[in-house]
Amino acid sequence: MPKRRGAIGGLLLAFVLIAAACGDDDAATTSAAPATAQTPATTQAPATTVAPEPAASTAAPAETTTSTEDNGAQVIDITLTSYEFSPGSTTLRSGEPVVVNVENLSSRKHTWTLLTAGTEWATTDEMDSEQILVTTAELGLNDIEALEFTAPEPGTYQVVCTIRSHIRLGMIAELIVEA
Repeated sequence: MPKRRGAIGGLLLAFVLIAAACGDDDAATTSAAPATAQTPATTQAPATTVAPEPAASTAAPAETTTSTEDNGAQVIDITLTSYEFSPGSTTLRSGEPVVVNVENLSSRKHTWTLLTAGTEWATTDEMDSEQILVTTAELGLNDIEALEFTAPEPGTYQVVCTIRSHIRLGMIAELIVEA
């Protein structure tokens, strides 16, 4: 039996040398002990890879179309989720009646607040009630509120949530008013 162990060790050494000559860097730099009945061969666990963090979305916000009620009002359905308005962009016709149905699907309270033309808030510290055209109350989970107003002059208007820090967390949308 001793001759057999020596033969196996010799074969392994020959394999390592042949692999090194062929350019297999892994085999050339790895020292392998001959496998014997007393030394079981070991296997190395496969390397694990960590998936990269998903990149921030640069896609334009989803846009919605409006429906029209019998009285001619433009109707928009908005849902509020964790720090997001859906849709993120809405288009209306200036001077016409509007009904905005706002539903909060988040466990956090939110508002839907339309700011005056040219106003852009980056944080809730910038809030000025004079710059608000229309807003909902603070809506809790599954609360719904319908806002009725006349669409303002043509332009792009910022929509925000006025709950502290929600603007900074990305709760911003836009309302585009066309002539």
